[in-house]
Amino acid sequence: MTFPERKNGIENKDGNELTAEYIIILHDDVIEKLGGERGVRDKSTIDYLIHLLNNRKCDVVKMAALALDLITGRGHPFWDGNKRTGHLIADILLREEGLHIHTEEEKMTRALLKIANYECTIEEIEEWLRRIVRPLQMG
Repeated sequence: MTFPERKNGIENKDGNELTAEYIIILHDDVIEKLGGERGVRDKSTIDYLIHLLNNRKCDVVKMAALALDLITGRGHPFWDGNKRTGHLIADILLREEGLHIHTEEEKMTRALLKIANYECTIEEIEEWLRRIVRPLQMG
């Protein structure tokens, strides 16, 4: 699995696996572009997510659900921007497999708030994603 290059040419460590450092870079980009407080509150949550993703024994939708759950919900590894970063990581994982989250912005926001407020389980997140994930349309 490869991940997109950042605007200054930095990419993930070996071009094949998502790394904690790369997630932090992506988070910093989100904060720089959209505002908020930079900083990692709990790197062990990011490391745990990386372990789960890089040793996956599940499909990409389940991986996206894990990212949403651990970054947006249970883990909150950053001081700010957890919902935005969780959404971005889930989206990257899906797009690498030719998929994307297809829903209205308002519905996505409500779902992210529900995840952040611990109002759903990882199984419910996965079930919701399976209903809204669609193939990318290449034109």
